[in-house]
Amino acid sequence: MTLPLEAAGDCNARAAEDVAAYLKAVRLHEAGHRTIAERNAREVMAALTPLRGTNCDKLSGEATRLAEQIVADGRARNRSYDLQTKHGQTQGVELGP
Repeated sequence: MTLPLEAAGDCNARAAEDVAAYLKAVRLHEAGHRTIAERNAREVMAALTPLRGTNCDKLSGEATRLAEQIVADGRARNRSYDLQTKHGQTQGVELGP
């Protein structure tokens, strides 16, 4: 069965609207992840900037420990964000049939 040209055009327009809404929702969701990443970067810089050490090995060890802790916290925030938003579904990141 073929659709009349007019109906096919309506379907294409709806599909284009659905894709546009989906992409808008993806941008919104990913902006949340970007906010988390930017916060992590600020935290890493704030933690590492004042570090001073008596030798390179101790300083490197402390910097590594701090950075790894902050990165792990960021991963946890990203996981929590994805759980909260159901990986964006609550924000509209979902394409219908």
